[in-house]
Amino acid sequence: MEVKIKMSENDRDSEIRATVLAKLHREGFYQPRGVSIDAAASFGIASHDRGRAKELIREMATDDSYPLQYHVVKQSVYLEQQSASWVAAKIRQHVGVDGVPWDLKG
Repeated sequence: MEVKIKMSENDRDSEIRATVLAKLHREGFYQPRGVSIDAAASFGIASHDRGRAKELIREMATDDSYPLQYHVVKQSVYLEQQSASWVAAKIRQHVGVDGVPWDLKG
């Protein structure tokens, strides 16, 4: 018998935030190279979670505790320059050390 455990909304939001940050890092979207919110929400995010991912990306881009910035003119988001350790810290905060990409560990 298979038992499925449903994630709470906060757990799912944390997983989405961590995934977005990790994928932006992996794809090299550091200032000045940006990506649209729609595209960022599709990186490793299940199609049924993409609407929520867009909301969370907007939230992170306006929250000074995240290394994510929004460029109004280009309507894109990017990670701040030299913020890899900050990205790793935020991923660890949301999903623990196992969720941190190998190149951010250390």
